[in-house]
Amino acid sequence: MKVKCIKKEEYNNDITIGNTYDVIRNGINSWLINDDVNEEYFVLKDNFIVLEETCCKINPKMLLSKEELAEHHIEYAKDNLKELDKEIKEKLTGTNNGKYIPEEDLSFSEFIQKHNEDDRVPDYYIGKNGYEARKVVDNFDLSYNVGTCVTYLLRCGKKTEEGMDIRDKHIEDIQKGINHLQFEIERLKE
Repeated sequence: MKVKCIKKEEYNNDITIGNTYDVIRNGINSWLINDDVNEEYFVLKDNFIVLEETCCKINPKMLLSKEELAEHHIEYAKDNLKELDKEIKEKLTGTNNGKYIPEEDLSFSEFIQKHNEDDRVPDYYIGKNGYEARKVVDNFDLSYNVGTCVTYLLRCGKKTEEGMDIRDKHIEDIQKGINHLQFEIERLKE
């Protein structure tokens, strides 16, 4: 059976109004259709008109309510995101001196953070999204003293030092940042 989309699918951005599709399976409220590149989609019958009538068997799995169909689309999207995340990781395999282990269950941003492009940059200078403090400073074109202050503030609470508790190290980093701001003020007043 051939059908034509007349209304945008709420949960499916790949279906285009005006396009025709082949019905693979017929349900009470929905159809399983495919497009010209053989991608399959569950769609609501209300959003389509029939162009060519042919005999289709009703598949019990197709007897979905609108809510069940929406849930199917959400699960389908989640699966596709997992696959995309896996694909990206696989493409990066072998980079960064072979550090990537395919079995790791990390999100893409965690993967990037864990495997930053420069091993010389300590973890305490790398933010949650993989941003490096030095690149942030460089991007803003900051002076030496202001940039140094920013890097101290970005790392405070993350860097540890033997013989010093984390609270004292945190305070020390803030104080170092303040010192560099004072150096910058002095420089500007000269």
